[in-house]
Amino acid sequence: MNHQICGLLAACGLFFLGAVSSDSAIAGKLNRYTFFTAHSSGTLTPNTTSLVDSVFYNPAAVVHGDDGFEMHLSNIVTLGDYYFERGDVVKHFQLGTYFLPSVMLRWVDDDIALFGAVFPQAGGLVDVRDDAPVFDESREFLINASNESALNPGLIVSDVRFSDNRLRVLSAYLGGVAGISLKLNDMVSAAIAAKPVYSFGEVLLSGSIELFNEDFGWFDLPELKDSRILTEQEGWGVGGIFGVQVQPDPTLVMTLKYETVTQIKLETTPIEDPAGLSEAQGDFRTDIPAMLNLGVSKAFSRLRLRFDANYYFNRYADAGTILGVNINGILKDDWELALGAVYTVDDRLDVGAGIAYFDTGYSDEIRRSNRYSMDSLSIGTWSQFDITESITLGASILGVAYREGKTALTPATSQTPSAQTTLGLNFLIVATDLHWRF
Repeated sequence: MNHQICGLLAACGLFFLGAVSSDSAIAGKLNRYTFFTAHSSGTLTPNTTSLVDSVFYNPAAVVHGDDGFEMHLSNIVTLGDYYFERGDVVKHFQLGTYFLPSVMLRWVDDDIALFGAVFPQAGGLVDVRDDAPVFDESREFLINASNESALNPGLIVSDVRFSDNRLRVLSAYLGGVAGISLKLNDMVSAAIAAKPVYSFGEVLLSGSIELFNEDFGWFDLPELKDSRILTEQEGWGVGGIFGVQVQPDPTLVMTLKYETVTQIKLETTPIEDPAGLSEAQGDFRTDIPAMLNLGVSKAFSRLRLRFDANYYFNRYADAGTILGVNINGILKDDWELALGAVYTVDDRLDVGAGIAYFDTGYSDEIRRSNRYSMDSLSIGTWSQFDITESITLGASILGVAYREGKTALTPATSQTPSAQTTLGLNFLIVATDLHWRF
């Protein structure tokens, strides 16, 4: 039983990485970077863009660029504050990511264009300690698993508690796009592309677990005291992107883009695993959901108004089983609506702004502190200035405010009452773009 329970401790960390890295909520707007250029994060309505970031947001418009080669570099700085409140415990965490670059390329020759990009699809760093809710919420999972273990000699465990625990999770999902865009006629263009995603990361889990038996009370085991487990993860998957743009006249643009589900299988390799735990090895799925993106924009002289709608098909993606909880078939789809405007001040300066509302498919029934999403409201501003005829600089500021959410109510154990975690989250994102025309 000793090795089995220690293995379950490791499994908590491994499953936690799968949740943090790929879930559509962290997703939608926490660790999954829906907007990773200054233009997209500032206007919040990139679905009808014809700028170089159309490589990802509106690939059918890539062919409408100027003939020749263009390169676009972006970086995102993310500052955030989030908190967990569980009973009398309130934990605040600060988030700071200062270097998160992406690069986009396009080459246009008359009615055909080739394009490619490398960008941050998802990822982040989480470092939580002893009294973070993720440990408390895993209590029932560890109790059940230890009692069902084949190594259990018949000792009934009715509760567990943690001390000096630390869970540090580093994850990165790097996405790429490579495709072709074609003008079908004067009004319609289309694009098709492949989207490979490569994932890597590591989990460090350390600390101690005590067990409770009704006859013996609290006791500990040597294998569960001051244990340290370090694992690495790696995997990849490939999705597809299809896009269409219809432009009946120069003032009106309508677009559609569909991105297929990206199935990612992660393989775990134990680096420090003194007990030789089988639970710390093997493969598991963690998909990036399919999405449908629609856009409409209308120009009025120097002003262009834009409307975007995004839909995330969570129901058809494998979210994985985390800490014994599988939300497949329960998690609903996400959707998002956004309004934006871009104004051309003069031949060298453009400014814009946008507002977006995101509605999550998560509910209190399935939300956990290590796998969660809440509704959010985003407001952004953007500007772009042509430094020379071939170099353009852009910058944006985006604020994201999340509605407070609650996790599922955990059942009471023999020594611990039932509890529910309240989650809060806010973000400030600053992005810069640098664009070259060759």
